[in-house]
Amino acid sequence: MRKLSIKCMTSITMMKLKKKNIFIILMSVFILMTATPDILVPAASAGIRLWGLKVVPGLIMGLIFVGCLDYYMPQSSAYGTFLVILCSLLCGFPTGALNCIQYSRRHNNNSFIADIMPYCNTSSPGFTINYIYYGLLSDYINIRAFLICTYMPVILLILCEWFKKRINTSRDIKHINMSKNKQHLTIPQNNKKNTDYQKQSYTTPTNMNFSDILNNSIGKTACSILKLGGYIIIFSCISAYIECFAYNSPTAGVLLCGVLEITNGMYMAAGLQLSSYIKVIIILLINAFGGISTLMQTCGIIKDNLGYSIDTRQYIKSKLKLVLCTLLVTYITRKCGLI
Repeated sequence: MRKLSIKCMTSITMMKLKKKNIFIILMSVFILMTATPDILVPAASAGIRLWGLKVVPGLIMGLIFVGCLDYYMPQSSAYGTFLVILCSLLCGFPTGALNCIQYSRRHNNNSFIADIMPYCNTSSPGFTINYIYYGLLSDYINIRAFLICTYMPVILLILCEWFKKRINTSRDIKHINMSKNKQHLTIPQNNKKNTDYQKQSYTTPTNMNFSDILNNSIGKTACSILKLGGYIIIFSCISAYIECFAYNSPTAGVLLCGVLEITNGMYMAAGLQLSSYIKVIIILLINAFGGISTLMQTCGIIKDNLGYSIDTRQYIKSKLKLVLCTLLVTYITRKCGLI
């Protein structure tokens, strides 16, 4: 009992210390922002322009579309999975993640869709081609090589997850058949109950008409768009301060900004005094990772729409796999003479 009491006291002390440290950090940041309006105001304005002129026009219809699409998605597993992957890649983040998680939870928590969600949650083709390629990289790489380096890693990793899923499924079926033949046992009743619970974990009313579905989707989209704007403005300001304080080491500042927020990170990377090939690699890797800002946007929009929290550690691991695969594909592409 005494050990338990000491453990509880230690836990409470640690929580108070953590709260105090967070307060100190927030207060320091607030004082810094108050003392440097010449950095804060232009950065916030740039974030608002980025949100209003580039993010919202390309994202709002995708969010509304996905909200309606989930209701009418085909029940066929193979056909529906293909459509979900295609729509997610076309919509881009964070809509791609929302689309995947909705479909996964609707179809008995489909583990394959959940596993490939980080790969599907990437930049939309419109953003990739218009902003990244024509805005930053058109002088250094041709469009064919750029699309290969951007989307081939995504396709390869999705195929790897699919093959891994098939192998695991075959192994499980073989194990169950062997158990039945040897012991004449069936699947325990409690597993069936768990499956029934999973099926009921996310359901959509079947008696809604299209007007109600559209209205519901627009309402959720409006709330999500406003929150995304907050994230973009915050990270735009953080990037501005990093760029200011990392003036003597611009490469390190660019990499840090790229890890935090891809739009500002890629724009800063394009201005580095490095070889064209190195700049192409940095921008492609920043785009593959997606940034902490995108992760927070994805977590927020899924939480708001589905009340579901994604595994951030697994998400980051998958994104790092995509970064490594992108680096490998870019290297092979250059060796083949396409870059």
